[in-house]
Amino acid sequence: MNIQDMLKNNLKNPWFYLGCVLAAGVLAAAIYYYMRYQSTDNAYVNAHTTALASQVSGKIVHVLVDDHQAVVKGQILFEVESLPFSVALNKAKAELELAKQMVAADAAAVDAAKALVNVHLADLEKTALNTPRIEQLVGKKFLSKAEEDNAVAALKTAQAALAVSKAQLVQAEKNYGTPGNNNPKIKAALADVAEAELNLKYTQILSPSNGFISELNAEVGKVVQPGESLCSFINSSYFWIDANFKETQIVDIRVGQKAEISIDMYPDLTFQGYVESISPNTGTAFALLPPQNASGNWVKVTQRVPVKIRVKNPNLKFPLRIGTSAVVTVDLHSKPDEQ
Repeated sequence: MNIQDMLKNNLKNPWFYLGCVLAAGVLAAAIYYYMRYQSTDNAYVNAHTTALASQVSGKIVHVLVDDHQAVVKGQILFEVESLPFSVALNKAKAELELAKQMVAADAAAVDAAKALVNVHLADLEKTALNTPRIEQLVGKKFLSKAEEDNAVAALKTAQAALAVSKAQLVQAEKNYGTPGNNNPKIKAALADVAEAELNLKYTQILSPSNGFISELNAEVGKVVQPGESLCSFINSSYFWIDANFKETQIVDIRVGQKAEISIDMYPDLTFQGYVESISPNTGTAFALLPPQNASGNWVKVTQRVPVKIRVKNPNLKFPLRIGTSAVVTVDLHSKPDEQ
């Protein structure tokens, strides 16, 4: 039987038409799916990780967490010996009290200098009144010339004493400075107290948010320095998927579009997310050893563009793990306001 006879027989068979309809439906569905959704299995879970460190030097006296433990925001993780910092705080408070006493003494010195200026001013005024009278009496021969010389000398002495007392007042006011807590001595002492209080607070290392402890590197008795890592901290409130789409797939992907996420370790669970950002470069653009396409025989390879998919509903019962595999499907017809 030739091909034409087979075609004639098939045209008479109703199942042939049904098969054609089904095939057309499958093809239409595939085209619709391709036009509405873009999917990739080149995707991996990621989260913010931070190296937690002590901000003061000292000996660790308490380690209150275990490796891989879940923690909540504000939970005490480690404690550094606090006694040296308590002593430093007490010393700073004592220095503050001493500074207040010194400032009070300086204020009293200003008052004393002002009083001395007033005394010398009154003395000068009195001497200035007496000197012309003595000069008149000397002119009338009622007093000797020596009396006039003494009066003039007393006037000059009173003027010099007033000038000295005014200079002393200026110096006393400089030593005193600004009144109240704005006084430089008190401000410096208050700053030392605040620094000591802050260092004492830093002896407790707290969890910055909800998350997990990883790579624990702390033990009781270990002496740590500021900035020395004690553990890695994974923020469990913010997970995303690094989805690497082919460059031919991202034409219609936009920030804000909805996405469905399937994690390989939870095959029966679907997470919801959305496109948070699209990388301006391919994954190989900033690689340590980027491909040298200008040398040798060149073969065109479809590049991948990283797309950041924010996970909207992390589930504590099904914790996500950094680096685990995922499948991401982006709905190209969704809009940002549908998140």
